[in-house]
Amino acid sequence: MLNRTTITIALIGISIVLSACAASALPAKTTPSASITPPIAPSNSSITYGIVPPQLPSQKVLNQSIAAMTFLADGKPFIVHLYMTWSNYKKEHSVLAHDIAAYSAHNMQIDLALQYVPSSANSSPSKFANFVAQVVTGYSRQPALTRIQVTNEPNSPLNAGTFNGSYSQAMQALVLGIEAGYNAKIKSHSDVKLGFNWFYSFGPSADQKWWSELGALGGSKFANDVSWVGVDDYPGTWVPHTLAGTGSALYTAGYNSVVTALYTVRTEFMPLAKLTPQVQLGLSEIGWSTNPPTRSYADQALLLQAFAKGACSVSTKDNLSFLQWFELAGKDRNGLSMGLLHSNFKPKPAFKLYKSIIQEGCTKKS
Repeated sequence: MLNRTTITIALIGISIVLSACAASALPAKTTPSASITPPIAPSNSSITYGIVPPQLPSQKVLNQSIAAMTFLADGKPFIVHLYMTWSNYKKEHSVLAHDIAAYSAHNMQIDLALQYVPSSANSSPSKFANFVAQVVTGYSRQPALTRIQVTNEPNSPLNAGTFNGSYSQAMQALVLGIEAGYNAKIKSHSDVKLGFNWFYSFGPSADQKWWSELGALGGSKFANDVSWVGVDDYPGTWVPHTLAGTGSALYTAGYNSVVTALYTVRTEFMPLAKLTPQVQLGLSEIGWSTNPPTRSYADQALLLQAFAKGACSVSTKDNLSFLQWFELAGKDRNGLSMGLLHSNFKPKPAFKLYKSIIQEGCTKKS
């Protein structure tokens, strides 16, 4: 098991150091209060798959990314998960708009995360909410932008600039941002779906406290304006998860871990914020890092399949609608890489497997 001190991820053109917490400092994994019997998804269930590509890439890397994602999608609906930082909006906007137009030209959907990263002079949640409204209005005529994620992991305090829970007013920014975005959506006649992501997990007590506070702060207005909730889940890579065993035992551990996370969020946490079963659930980020020989490419492929099958098993019961792998092409960082491709775009075994998962969907028993 690895912790966030070992991984550096490039998001929105900045290097993000995943640090500030040792493995022993985090509590054990949340488990549901009832036993789980994963249902089998019927043939008409559907998950839309996606991936996190390199952020604000050069034109060459953008073209490589589009070619790789076109191969994965092979005509199926496909989501590209991008990030925009509030404090760096002016520098990022034109490049991001160019990238979104390029993805749109290849019939890809965009899930855009708006990160609550205040500048030194401005941390007002109400001003962040105005920013959200401006983005909703500005992209109201871009049908490729199907989802906007308000804040990024607002429950995670681990690293300022990446995980928005490190800012004291992150929850207020989330609530005000959703409400302002919804009002802008109505006024601009946008079809975009507004939601937020949440890092799984910091233990039962912390998790329940966060969701209860969200329910008290947001109330029914917030609950009515939210269309979806995304879970960021990294079983076996980031604490507090562990995945034991090899082969079939590792597969089963990965499968059960995802089912447990989704079950817990849907049945125990979302109701605390008055979010009904009609609110879509998804895996906004899920991944597993390689570092041969201890973390092999074969195990990454095995766990990709386990995670996808686990998601399919609850897709109908829990209204699970999307799964996005983190990430497409990952830089090797001291041997560690989350990508399905190396940084030179050479594929790992999981890359072609992801294509078959996307083509199959949830049409077979999981």
